[in-house]
Amino acid sequence: MTRSIIIEQNFDRMMQTLAKDLTTLLEADSCYITRWDSLKEQVFPVAANVAPENPFF
Repeated sequence: MTRSIIIEQNFDRMMQTLAKDLTTLLEADSCYITRWDSLKEQVFPVAANVAPENPFF
């Protein structure tokens, strides 16, 4: 997981890879990665690896 993150140059693809790898590592059904926007004071989605019945975006 660390190697694939270090090698990836594109932030969006890196986050998608991280979501996929975390799902596998934790044996989870899905994984959501979010960021905090301090100007808007809200969370927004960055990446997800979700089952079709649990959409996030």
